Amino acid sequence: MSQTPNPPTNQPPGRGLSPALILLLFPLLGIAAAILVLAGAPNGAQVVEVTPAPVTLPPAPPVSATRSAVVSFALEALDGRLISLNDYQGEPVIINFWATWCPPCEREMPAIAQFASEHPDVNILSINIGETADVVAPWLEDRGIYGFPVLLDLDTAVSANYGAINIPVTYGLDTDGVVQLQHYGEITIDDLEALVESLNSD
Repeated sequence: MSQTPNPPTNQPPGRGLSPALILLLFPLLGIAAAILVLAGAPNGAQVVEVTPAPVTLPPAPPVSATRSAVVSFALEALDGRLISLNDYQGEPVIINFWATWCPPCEREMPAIAQFASEHPDVNILSINIGETADVVAPWLEDRGIYGFPVLLDLDTAVSANYGAINIPVTYGLDTDGVVQLQHYGEITIDDLEALVESLNSD
């Protein structure tokens, strides 16, 4: 019984691509594409995908290290006098912003009163924020606080100009009426002593 010969093919022998060879070609093509991308980078720079690092802003310089603009004012005191910052021209001044509803303000008031009695030569202006004399006067009297001018910033314009948002805050002004130092939070006698010493040394 004779065998039927296989039909001839038009493909030359040894020219077919095996599946294994095709699988090898895909990684090679990927490497070639990466080389082309790198070659196209300017000045031979490497193209690297980097995850951005978190940005940390530098801290703001302390206010005590900078001179702020002069912010003058004229306010009525509890005794009816109109007191202006210009009245203290050429002299250092301590300005304290406070309110009766503020617990740390209440705690620091005896220290301010004691410091004022022990240093009559130091100019201290106590500015109440947004409260009337009918509220402030009895509040101070009940606590025995006196000995320094208490001014009423009824429309809060002065405190806003000074940036007195978080109270209590105390400012030290030099002989030119320029804010040189700030103390945030409850102030003590030692703090007031240091503040005055720093102002007098400038």
